[in-house]
Amino acid sequence: GIISAPLLLIIALTGAMNAFPWMKTTVHRALGGTAHELPAGLRLAENRPQSQPGPGQVNWAGAISAAVVAVPTAQVIAAMPPRDPDGTWRVVLGYPGDISPKDGVVVSIDRRSAAVREIADPRTMSAGGWMLNQYWGLHIGSFAGLTTRVLWVVVGVLPPLLMFTGIWIWLLRRRAARRPDKVG
Repeated sequence: GIISAPLLLIIALTGAMNAFPWMKTTVHRALGGTAHELPAGLRLAENRPQSQPGPGQVNWAGAISAAVVAVPTAQVIAAMPPRDPDGTWRVVLGYPGDISPKDGVVVSIDRRSAAVREIADPRTMSAGGWMLNQYWGLHIGSFAGLTTRVLWVVVGVLPPLLMFTGIWIWLLRRRAARRPDKVG
């Protein structure tokens, strides 16, 4: 139980970060993160990357191509189209050594010109920015392959196992305390 406590704390903290946006920003600030490192969804509207006004519309292939050119050593994980009229495409790229299967370098692409508006690369961020970008990989134990995934399963099973064995030992002691001592 004592050995698993630090790992359970990591799993609990990163799970809370996934559930509560205020927890993400609190951990981010506590670890020295800057406002520029926050994901677009957690920033104020005026601090988000914006597409320039004008004609034209970039399609999926154009947005992905622009992101891959901007970060050539990475592989595409996801692409999200613009959500509002002034929004940008967001293309997420995984890089060698990335610990999170769904997060990585986020490239914001102008929806009209395919110009790169911003690159959010965890490899160049503060500890707070890195944690905010990679917490999911820590939560599911994907940072060292199969070894940590198996370890995370074992650590996840320990609390109910410890509860069961604790109740069992308590019941055995309680039964032993009720037995009259045999006098010989």
